[in-house]
Parts: sequence; C-alpha cells; structure tokens
Amino acid sequence: MSSTSRRAIDDFEQPLGALRATHHRIERRLALLAELCQHVGEHGPDSSAQTTAGVVLRYFDDSESLHMADEELDLFPALRAAAQADAEEALADLLKRLKTQHHDIERSYSTLRPHLADIASGAGGALPAALCARLHHVYMEHIAVEEEELLPLAEESLSCEALAQLGSAMAARRLPVPVCA
Repeated sequence: MSSTSRRAIDDFEQPLGALRATHHRIERRLALLAELCQHVGEHGPDSSAQTTAGVVLRYFDDSESLHMADEELDLFPALRAAAQADAEEALADLLKRLKTQHHDIERSYSTLRPHLADIASGAGGALPAALCARLHHVYMEHIAVEEEELLPLAEESLSCEALAQLGSAMAARRLPVPVCA
C-alpha cells in the first residue's frame, strides 16, 4: 500500500475527528481568502494574489465536494439509521437545514469562483469583498451548526461499527482510482 493510501486510511479511522479537522482547514482557507480579498483591494491581482488564489481554488475545488459527500452520502444516512423514533423529526429538521446550508455554500462559491480563477490565471480582475464575506459567513454558520449539533449527535448516536463504516467510506472516496493500461 502506498504511503498516500495508508495516510488516507489512517486519517479516517476517527471519522468525526477527520470532519472536525476538515472544518479547521476550511477555516484556515477562509482566513486566507479574507487576506487575499484585502490584498487584491490594496495591491491588485499581483503575482502574490495569483498564487494565493490558486491555493484557495485548489482547496475548495477538491475538498468542498468530498466533505459534503462524506456528510450527505454517509454521515446523514448513518444518523437516520441510528435515530430513535422520538428524535426522527428533530434529526430530519437538522439534516434539512444542513443540506440547505450546503446548497448556500455551493452557490456562494460558484459565484466567487470565476473571480478567483481570473486572478489565479493572471487574467486580473477584482475580488468582490461582498462575495468573499458571503462565502465566509455561510461557511462559518454551517461549521458552527455541525460542531455544536451534528457532531455531538453523531458521537452519541453512532455505534463503533457505524463509525468504522463512515471512516472507510470517507477514505475510499479519497483513494486514487486505479488506471488500467
């Protein structure tokens, strides 16, 4: 097994910890985006801005869909399966709210992405502060709900077997796809 494959598996042996770690990485990229927005406002889309925009793009292009898939395809169904009858309605409301936030994040990023791509490619352009602030706001609001409600619920509700399945699915999603000759 390659070191990359082993690292992916190790990182997801504690899947809820991996989700929390992803939240921390998102927060760091949002802070970098805020710095970039300020930098572009003060200095324009210079070479430093190009590099930073590329870093932000690569992170959100690659990681955003994986993180949301971890939740929507694996964590949410595991929670539904583990829900007690008296908690099903509250869980349904929470998951609906989180899915709505996922859509808000996707919309906010898709609106901001062309501006980041222009800067990263050297085509220039502006980085609207309102769009940066919107993505920051919707993401931070979402992370707060997950950290304060979703992940504690998962810790209480999911069995060791369910957590192992969640971790395996998360790791598999990130493993390289074999290329046949």
